[in-house]
Amino acid sequence: MVINGEEFDMDQFEKDMAEDDAEYMEKMIHEDNLMDLTGKSFEEAMEYLRVYVKLEPDELEDIAPYIKYEVEMSNKKTDNA
Repeated sequence: MVINGEEFDMDQFEKDMAEDDAEYMEKMIHEDNLMDLTGKSFEEAMEYLRVYVKLEPDELEDIAPYIKYEVEMSNKKTDNA
């Protein structure tokens, strides 16, 4: 696709956006310590994001797989300690 006389790579654009989204979600959850996942269930984590971080339903849906993974990893660390 050509935009303003320059080649535009839609696939690369989508890849960059996905990476940006993942970085944003990770930063939002970890860097600001908005949520300590230790000992929390997936449902508790999602409720926290809905109520306190005020994520919209579509945002929650997008981040759900990442949260599920993070909860599992946090709980494994707790189990192994």
